Amino acid sequence: MKYLNLLRVKHYIKNLIIFAPIFFNGSLFIGNNIYKMIISYICFSLITSVVYIINDIHDKDSDSKHFRKRNRPIASNQVSIRCGYLICFLLLLISSLLAILSKIPCNSLVIMYSYLIINILYTYLLKNIPYVEILVIILNFIIRIIYGASIFNIRISLLLYITVICLSLYLILGKRRNEIIKNGISARKVLKYYDNQVFNILIIVSLILTIVSYLVWTILTNYLLILSIPIVIFALIRYNRNIFKNIYDDPTEIITSDYLIIVLSIIWILINSLMLY
Repeated sequence: MKYLNLLRVKHYIKNLIIFAPIFFNGSLFIGNNIYKMIISYICFSLITSVVYIINDIHDKDSDSKHFRKRNRPIASNQVSIRCGYLICFLLLLISSLLAILSKIPCNSLVIMYSYLIINILYTYLLKNIPYVEILVIILNFIIRIIYGASIFNIRISLLLYITVICLSLYLILGKRRNEIIKNGISARKVLKYYDNQVFNILIIVSLILTIVSYLVWTILTNYLLILSIPIVIFALIRYNRNIFKNIYDDPTEIITSDYLIIVLSIIWILINSLMLY
């Protein structure tokens, strides 16, 4: 269990976005595309685990003093730093070998390793720079989309990029807001530079922009996808309610702890699948 926590397996849900390009391209079920996407997903997810472990090693001292983060495997000394580095090496090796053996395109590998490098820079340099750290997290979601598209050389709509940017901005602003409310500036050094009043405004603005950009994208992509818009609006309103209840600060916790959001997500997938396939 401690190793699953170390790898942050539950956060693999964020990587599902790499399926978006081929899903909306309508070619998910052609040939062995599903198999190739699953392998690509596993490879990328292992790389994200490497990032989490490196971050935990770097933040070991500060995490050990935090009321919640002190329970993380490295901060609580359940897993040694040496073991953490060894696991990072093994994950990187497995991901690389699996990608090569599965003939994942070279440009996809470059994108995957770029994600790793950017996040190492984030851990050691960028995470304490206000707003820059938010931009890096938004970039992470964009990289996931680009990676997913690169597997099959799919061209991504500019509006899809805009939708992902607005959505990821909304998610990270909500997370930072609740980190400040629940933990004060002790959670992260960068939080002392932020103002929750400003965040409250930006959260609503980014929520509206997400809905509008998704609406326009569906109209221009496939008018049948408009049927999924009420589900998206309802799910985002529900998510927004959870943010302002100040219970959770992590998007993964909010999504996985709210069964209505899970059900709405499944309905959204089913509706889009019926419209596209």
